[in-house]
Amino acid sequence: MNNGRRQAGIALIAVLWVVSGLSIIVAAVLAQTRTEARLTRTHVDLARARAMSEAGVYRGLYELLRARESVRYGLPDDMPRLEWGTATVTIRIDNEAGKIDVNHAPELLLQNLFVQAGVGEAQARQLASRTERLRRYSDTTAYGQDEEDTFASIEDFAAQLDLSARSWRRMSSWITVHNGRAGINPYVAHKEVLSMLPGFDPAVLENLLQEGSPHRLQSRLERIEQVYLTDRLSPVYTVSASATIDGVSTTVAATIKMSAHRSRPYHILTWSEEPGFQGG
Repeated sequence: MNNGRRQAGIALIAVLWVVSGLSIIVAAVLAQTRTEARLTRTHVDLARARAMSEAGVYRGLYELLRARESVRYGLPDDMPRLEWGTATVTIRIDNEAGKIDVNHAPELLLQNLFVQAGVGEAQARQLASRTERLRRYSDTTAYGQDEEDTFASIEDFAAQLDLSARSWRRMSSWITVHNGRAGINPYVAHKEVLSMLPGFDPAVLENLLQEGSPHRLQSRLERIEQVYLTDRLSPVYTVSASATIDGVSTTVAATIKMSAHRSRPYHILTWSEEPGFQGG
């Protein structure tokens, strides 16, 4: 009698262990399935965001081509914010003349660039001086040959100066190798770049931008040394588009050189993509 009860008890415990083990396996499978479903959804959203960002770049290029006459005097009007369901696309167009050309900018302007990127003043002076030395050395070695810029790209500039990732992230949208001039065009430059002009008070700049007074801005610019300014535009533009959908974001940027040829009105120089995830 006791042996029967003991065997029944052992069998019950064994059944409970089996049921517990099966429950753990089922829970693990369900968790893995949910994880795989989330990853699949994220990959799908990322692919959709990438496609929408690329569409935004081509929409910006369309605006450049459509506003061809007005582009001579600046940038197209404010770009539209595109929306598809819960997805949004923000488009930005920059003319490279509004950026600091690391191959030609004066040393003091470069120094202000490094400071704005979060580098200490002493190190900023050293980096600006090193940039100038690299450019002089390049001019010397290229003597008697076709003239070439010291830095082939802004990534090359960052690599040769061994810039930190933090400084690079901050300054990458402010610099170029496609301006071709020592100065910047203040009428297509963003306020971050304008604030780097030697002798220009950032507080005054902020007030002028809020007032929307181009005449007062021009009067202030007349006090800046002409070496830091240019009134010309570059034929090169950066068109960037950022798409966001369900917490997933992607930014696609293209550097585009405009042409007067009807058969080939533009040429894409660079194309880059930066995926990301929003917090929340």
